Amino acid sequence: MKNILKFHWPLVLLSFIYLVLFFATAGHYGIFRDELYYIACARDLAWGYVDHPPFSLVVLRLVLVTLGDSVIAIRTLAALSGVVCMMLTWSLTRNLGGDRFAATLAILAWFGNLMFLALTNFFSMNALDLVFWLAGFLIVTFWINTQGKKWWIVLGLIVGLGLLNKYSMGFWAASFGIALLLSSHRRVLLQPGPWLAAGIAAILFLPHIIWQIQHGWPSLEFIHNAATYKNVHMSPVELLMGVIIEMNPVNVLIWLPGLAGLLFWPPLRRYRLFGFLALVFFIFMLLQNPKVYYLAPIFPVLYAAGSIWLSRILSNRWRFGRPVLVTMMLLMTLLVLPVAMPLFSPTMLVNYMDRIGLQPKAQENSPQGELPQHFADRFGWQEMAIMVSNLYQQLPDSVQKDIAVYTTNYGEAGAIDYFRADYALPRAISGHNNYYLWGPGNMSGNHLLTIGSRREDLEKGYESVILLGRFKSEWVMPYENDLPIYYCTGLKADFKQLWLTTRHFM
Repeated sequence: MKNILKFHWPLVLLSFIYLVLFFATAGHYGIFRDELYYIACARDLAWGYVDHPPFSLVVLRLVLVTLGDSVIAIRTLAALSGVVCMMLTWSLTRNLGGDRFAATLAILAWFGNLMFLALTNFFSMNALDLVFWLAGFLIVTFWINTQGKKWWIVLGLIVGLGLLNKYSMGFWAASFGIALLLSSHRRVLLQPGPWLAAGIAAILFLPHIIWQIQHGWPSLEFIHNAATYKNVHMSPVELLMGVIIEMNPVNVLIWLPGLAGLLFWPPLRRYRLFGFLALVFFIFMLLQNPKVYYLAPIFPVLYAAGSIWLSRILSNRWRFGRPVLVTMMLLMTLLVLPVAMPLFSPTMLVNYMDRIGLQPKAQENSPQGELPQHFADRFGWQEMAIMVSNLYQQLPDSVQKDIAVYTTNYGEAGAIDYFRADYALPRAISGHNNYYLWGPGNMSGNHLLTIGSRREDLEKGYESVILLGRFKSEWVMPYENDLPIYYCTGLKADFKQLWLTTRHFM
């Protein structure tokens, strides 16, 4: 044990620092928009949802049952995912032939990646997605090194569960299949191993496919709408610049040699299929309309390969370059860390980003606030719930028994549902994503409280639309600020027919 700790101390130290930072800051700013929605989904388990498969929600349900729904509790899984990712990155580097310094460089690059720190700072399927991608790379490495047929069974399990967690695992599987065809390992496609893995993955994913068929393939509509209307369109150059900046500029010194090394460096020749996999994946992404973080899961394997190459170069007479490179990585990580984890107050963070020239850029076709969206979406939800509760309690008792809160998006609906235990609130309904499938229940629709709706839209369905107040909060995203709250009564049409017009999957 002493020898193991002696060799692995960089991994142990960095994991400890990561956990300290996480638990010291996890409660800052409040609960995140998507976390509110995921909690609602976890409380209504199914084989599918409009915008994601079910695996992460099953895990979240276990967290809710065992640890509760506090911010710290639901984010613990994300923190553990971060530690597991560093462990897998270390192991991947070692199994590709890297020494301790190479493995240390690789996990330093992982730790310095803004996207990885942000994605493992709150609960979402993205944190687990990083784990599944890395596990897939590691299992393929085991197969290359040993040619053991058992690894295909394990790979099938990983891909299947990864698909049940997030559809992006499909890009891993498709890129891997094409990379096999392009690589010297293509002969394995004549053997049962890869097909066994594909079969296992397909069987695991089948219940979700059945759910999609039963519900009219809502996720295809969601994916199309998000790519077409929601995500900011970026040119390949803009996407590359986003990758460089948001994944730490110094890390270019690791992942770019990693890609080149996988494709051209003889010591990594047997792992060349990872280079092909990365190229195919990048092409897939260019054909989509991705956000920058969609590309994040591919980088750990590039970090591993680049660290091995640099470890070889920075040896013997060039050994002085090792502390120089490590120092550069650490300094840049310290510089960008507050942008990934909530270390500062909002005012301090805005001033800090101005000083270092790292202002937030919009990832979606909506106005961008002063804070990055992954921080801005942690503000205002409790205040919104309190304001709606106060207005709700001013209504007559007869109205309170037959009313719901209609919201324009799942964040607002999730906030109403999440804080119902703390404040007097009716249930939330919304036409956004899975809230649409859950429907309005047995409510008559004769009375409605709404957040963020337009008066002209409401007047199409109700005789009386009364403005009760406007919700305002300083640090929220602009589209969540100055929201009108209306009380609607005097239903003009059948409420079930009106409900069909609320559907928006995006």
